[in-house]
Amino acid sequence: MDELIGHFLLVFAVFVLWMKPESSAENTHELNIGAVRLHNASRVLQLNISWEGAFAEKSSLYDVKINHIPTKNCSIERSLFADRSDIKCAPVVAETELTTLLLPRDTRALHKHECEILPSCVYEVVVKPLDFISTLKRVYHVPDCVNSLCSCFHEKFLPSIRTNASISSDHLVVNWTLGEYSRHALPDDVSLDYITITVRRGLNEDLHWGGQESSKKSFNLPVASAGGFQFNVADFQGNKTIFLVHAALYDSRRCFSEAPPVRVFLSVKDSRPDAIPSEEAVAADSRAIKVLFG
Repeated sequence: MDELIGHFLLVFAVFVLWMKPESSAENTHELNIGAVRLHNASRVLQLNISWEGAFAEKSSLYDVKINHIPTKNCSIERSLFADRSDIKCAPVVAETELTTLLLPRDTRALHKHECEILPSCVYEVVVKPLDFISTLKRVYHVPDCVNSLCSCFHEKFLPSIRTNASISSDHLVVNWTLGEYSRHALPDDVSLDYITITVRRGLNEDLHWGGQESSKKSFNLPVASAGGFQFNVADFQGNKTIFLVHAALYDSRRCFSEAPPVRVFLSVKDSRPDAIPSEEAVAADSRAIKVLFG
C-alpha cells in the first residue's frame, strides 16, 4: 500500500512540474523594453514595454510595475522618503489588457513622487497577469542618450570655468580660464564643444542670474584653456549702468559647467550719449552695487 501511495505521489509531482508555468527568470526573453522620446521638448522618457509568446496568451489583464534601481550614474539623487533613503521615487504602476504599452502614460502629468524615466538610469520592469501565477521580470538600463536627450552624470568632471570682466573705453572686456580636468573621467563619446559668453544690462531678480532680457548679447566661442572677448557697450539696449556677465562651457551632449555671474559697473562718463542714465538711476544702481559687494 505504501509503495502504491509513493508511486502516486511521484506521478502527481511530475504532473505538477509539467503543468507549472515557466519561472520569471526563464521568461525574461519574452519581455521587450525600449526607451523612447516622443516629443523633442520633453525632458523625460517613456518605456515601450511589450510581451509575447505563450505568456501573452494566458491572461487578459496585467499588472505592470516599473521600479527604479539606484546607480551612481543616475541623476535621480535625492530621496523623497525620509525613512527609506534607498528609494528615490515611487514605482510607476499600470493595469492593462494590452500586451504593449508606454509608461509612464503621460510624462506631462506624472503622479506624485512617481519615478521619471531618465537616460543612464536603471529600472526593473515587472509584468504580472492578474489571473495567472507566473511573472515576467527584466532589469533595463536606459542608454546614455535617447533621441538627443542625454544624461549629464559626468558634469562634475567637466573643467570649471572662471571669468573676470572690466570696462575699457567703450568696450566691455570679458576674459575666461578653464580649470584642469581628466579626459578619461568623461564618457568616450563626450568632447568639449564651445564656450558661451552672455551679457545683459541692469538688474532683474526674476531672471536666473539677473539682467534685462531685451539687452542680451550672447556669443559662442571655440574652446580654449584661456581667452577673451570684447563687447561694444553701444550695442546694448537700455541705460542701466550694471552689466551682468555669464559664461558656460558646453560639451557635445549639451551638458555644461558655468562660472558664477560677474557684475561690472559702467560709469556715467563711459556711457554712450543717448544712454546716459538719470541721476536717480545712477543713485539707485550705486545703492545696488553697495548691496552686492558690501
